[in-house]
Amino acid sequence: MTDRIKWLYLLVGLVAGAAAVFIADRFPGGRGVGGRLELRYDEGRTYRVERVVDGDTIVVEGGAHLRYVGVDTPELGRFDYGSPDPYSREAADLNKRLVEGRQVRLAFGSEKLDRYGRMLAGVLVQDERTGQWLDVSEELARAGLARRMTNVGRVPNEGRLIRAEEAARTAKAGIWSRSAEKPGPAPSP
Repeated sequence: MTDRIKWLYLLVGLVAGAAAVFIADRFPGGRGVGGRLELRYDEGRTYRVERVVDGDTIVVEGGAHLRYVGVDTPELGRFDYGSPDPYSREAADLNKRLVEGRQVRLAFGSEKLDRYGRMLAGVLVQDERTGQWLDVSEELARAGLARRMTNVGRVPNEGRLIRAEEAARTAKAGIWSRSAEKPGPAPSP
């Protein structure tokens, strides 16, 4: 191989590498310093919800999966999980009514990612009638469709979640009703 071809391969490799770094740096979940995952989502800025996965997980613009920090909703059932838990469809439906296709704000707790690589954040959505920002986790807990998780570090809305869950328990709403299976301890995220 001639020196000229070697230099050509080197140049093409450098251009391709630079292009890859440029693209990856602008991807919302791009790699940051030291190869650690660096979130490119800012607290307080609004993001469009592309779709609702279930009662406590959404996909926001850029394709990032986001799990609500501090709450757990009944599981819909997956290929590895079996049949849906009681009230899982109701939780997913309420989540869709609240956020699907809408702009939301993020509020991060002490942990930014769960063990599956999903972002962990509180999500706020603007009430169309009043203009006030509603905490989605709080609304799910108040409806009896979510329970608090206590093993996730600092949660930005913990006081409101406690009161919402207590109100749902007192009212025997959703998962706290006699007809629902008694929920066990909340699993880790």
